[in-house]
Amino acid sequence: AFKTEDGYIVVGAGNDQQFVTVCQILNLPEVIKDSRYKTNELRVQNRKELIDILSTR
Repeated sequence: AFKTEDGYIVVGAGNDQQFVTVCQILNLPEVIKDSRYKTNELRVQNRKELIDILSTR
């Protein structure tokens, strides 16, 4: 869960295309292009860095 101004939000993506869509909505084109986040397995391996990026939104 990510803290927002008025509570918390949970962000999830069930597949790679949904992850791309989430990144598009959050205006994160650099994450879409980053090879560390191309697949769910890679996103899990690089979870800490990804959470740090998402936390800034």
